[in-house]
Amino acid sequence: MAQLLTLNQPSAEAVNWFIRLLAQTGLHVSRSFDLRAALAADTPCTCPHHAGNCDCDMVVLLVYGTEQRPATVVAHSHNGRTWLSLVDDGEDRPSSAFKLQIKAALAVLRI
Repeated sequence: MAQLLTLNQPSAEAVNWFIRLLAQTGLHVSRSFDLRAALAADTPCTCPHHAGNCDCDMVVLLVYGTEQRPATVVAHSHNGRTWLSLVDDGEDRPSSAFKLQIKAALAVLRI
């Protein structure tokens, strides 16, 4: 995976921001998996980062553009920070042009 960005935001805020930002550039993002949504409310935290009040999350996002296949972005978060990474291996490898289109959408942060 190729890391795209680190945000000082919890998962829900970071993912919603990412979806809105990419929508502004004409890309569509769909949630494929959300760990928090998949876990039962009474499931205890078993992650290596916390022993109790766990805010860890992993969200898999599918980014659609003009390509036949979507690009896969994984958002992993804990302690109020979220790391967005582009899956860039195997059959899920997006074209170079599509990767540049996604990265260009995120470039607004560097202005």
